[in-house]
Amino acid sequence: AYQAFSEIDIPEVMIEGQVNQMINNFARQLQMQGMNIEDFMKYTGMTFDTLKEQYKEEAIKRIKYRLIFAVIIGILVVAAIAYVNTFRKKD
Repeated sequence: AYQAFSEIDIPEVMIEGQVNQMINNFARQLQMQGMNIEDFMKYTGMTFDTLKEQYKEEAIKRIKYRLIFAVIIGILVVAAIAYVNTFRKKD
């Protein structure tokens, strides 16, 4: 199923939003360990842009998986409605 979604172009705004969410989660994890993200970037020699680029591929995967789940849920809802309607027609 994932291969069917591999050719989909994801809007950049969705990717940026997911990347920012992932970076914010990472920053919270660092804070729980007593380090802030600025110090992490200084120690690793990363910039915010390189950090964002590092998360981009994973962000795209997560978005595509959410799309797959949304389609599956939609199919299940339609199937459930059709199933319920078959019983209503009998009454």
